[in-house]
Amino acid sequence: RTARGTAIVNVLPLNPGESVTAMVITREFDENEFLMMVTRKGTVKRIPFVSLKTNRKAGIRAITLDEDDHLINVIRTNGDDDIVLATFGYAICFNENDVRCMGRDAAGVRGIMLTDGDYVVGAEKAEEGKTLLTVTQNGYGKRTTTDKFNLQHRGGKGIKGAKLREDDVVDHFF
Repeated sequence: RTARGTAIVNVLPLNPGESVTAMVITREFDENEFLMMVTRKGTVKRIPFVSLKTNRKAGIRAITLDEDDHLINVIRTNGDDDIVLATFGYAICFNENDVRCMGRDAAGVRGIMLTDGDYVVGAEKAEEGKTLLTVTQNGYGKRTTTDKFNLQHRGGKGIKGAKLREDDVVDHFF
């Protein structure tokens, strides 16, 4: 309890500029589970969870990212979950089966169409009873149940989740 722990760089060989953005804890790799990866530029990638099973100490690459992109979230799914991606005032909900399974080296496909200057700020499973909280820099907040976001196909613009002013900065919490 009193130990400080081990620095992550002593466990995982990270390259300069790399950092850990998501972690999935498991003891077993189920063949019916998947990982949905979401990037800031709206790219989504779905891979079978079992494809990441390895005994290599250095690990394996799970996604290829553009130089100016980074990973927002990794979601563990069961093969038929609905996914919500949220941007500045917009959100899209689609079934994970809209994204075909890919290999580890693939970059992914478009999950949401972004306007200039827009980017994904949050992603999560759309489960019954979950709410999406949109918060602006001026302290305004709006809570919306995920069932209000109609199921669409991936790659669309989504629907407006909140009316925002030009200077508002937004964050989303699930």
